[in-house]
Amino acid sequence: MLSQTFRHGLRAVLHRHHGARTLSARSLPQQQDEYTAEPEYPPIQELSFRAKKVREAAQWHEKIRQLSSVEEKLLEINMPKYYGYKAHMISDGKVPYNALPLAQYATRTHFVEGQLPEGYGKLEADAKVLLEALRGELEDVLEFELGGYSHPELSDESLTTQQREELLTSSLLRALNRVLVNGLSGQHSHLAELEQDFDPRHEAFWFVGGMPPPSLVRKIKEGVEWQKPYADDPYDRKFQYVGQPYLALRHKNPLGPVAGDDLATLDYRKDNVEIPVFKYDPISLGYHTEQRYATTIPGFWPGDQHEFGLVSFQRRSHAQIRHTYCAVDDLQEALHSQAIFSSYAWLFGQACYQGFSTFNDLTY
Repeated sequence: MLSQTFRHGLRAVLHRHHGARTLSARSLPQQQDEYTAEPEYPPIQELSFRAKKVREAAQWHEKIRQLSSVEEKLLEINMPKYYGYKAHMISDGKVPYNALPLAQYATRTHFVEGQLPEGYGKLEADAKVLLEALRGELEDVLEFELGGYSHPELSDESLTTQQREELLTSSLLRALNRVLVNGLSGQHSHLAELEQDFDPRHEAFWFVGGMPPPSLVRKIKEGVEWQKPYADDPYDRKFQYVGQPYLALRHKNPLGPVAGDDLATLDYRKDNVEIPVFKYDPISLGYHTEQRYATTIPGFWPGDQHEFGLVSFQRRSHAQIRHTYCAVDDLQEALHSQAIFSSYAWLFGQACYQGFSTFNDLTY
């Protein structure tokens, strides 16, 4: 049985909703709203497997571009993979043999040895004057750090050769940087606004297309009848750089472009730019894969006002043990490879904080 109170409430609701009934209708669309002067057809889309994949990728790239914050863009890149990407790991702790071709191809870098851009040549005379003014202080620092001061942390006999070099180099670089910044800030006021990062975290994740597919991916496609024609299609390799330089300097304003006034007309296809094509599995060089989330960090968090890098000092302690896994003395080429990867990763992270990504507005 329904209670008396409930029945009174139900009667009031029914009366309120059904006591006065009305009839409403929408007007028919006008003829000018139904017809256009020119016929409008839906886009004709190719229905092949490759075309569908291209459209899906383009939609995802556009979704990333439309996101309003840097954090959202970086997070969205990880969303398709619950357990992270299987990425080739690159670090500043070890450089495999013959890594320069891959470094150039993966970063689209044209390497010029022994020649600085024209803009730096104009500063050579000023640099010599400043060097003479600070020569005495710099020599004192070198003498103190390398000969006059016994670092207590180096007395630990369990330290490896690499660890000893890193401790000594880190202390020396900090002292030299202090002398240079203090001595030059009087004539160059922008140096007083520098942000100095000691042992910063430099990481970058990006995709490199046009490379051969992994053997496992090829075998999987060959095992499915309708995917056999696509077994050898180019594959997007994932690269994750993880580095930690000794020191990195940042400023509110970026450096000037290297290309100068010719930046608008720069075309790598016409300017004798040579970028080697690397068509092998990076594992063949020693860049093994690791399942991990994509991280892009240029040494600071989004929102920092000093968001443009000026110079970084990289570790090269891997040279101490290079002879154990390289029979050929290719240290100079290894340092070139390390410089390309570390510089690209740092610049890529800064570009991501400006709203760019590996999918939109590619700026190698």
